[in-house]
Amino acid sequence: LIKIFFLCSLYLFIYLSIYLFIFLSIYLSIYLSICLSIYLSIYLSMYLSIYLSIYLAI
Repeated sequence: LIKIFFLCSLYLFIYLSIYLFIFLSIYLSIYLSICLSIYLSIYLSMYLSIYLSIYLAI
């Protein structure tokens, strides 16, 4: 009985860890893509404003 319980708990633990890993990887990919897009848009707007100010100064 103890062995069956141990095997069930082990199976549940493995299942939960796989599920958590998949969930975390999806969450991290979404989070990183959002952060990267925001960072790139800010960087591009700064670059464009600097470029336009230099262009207008000339």
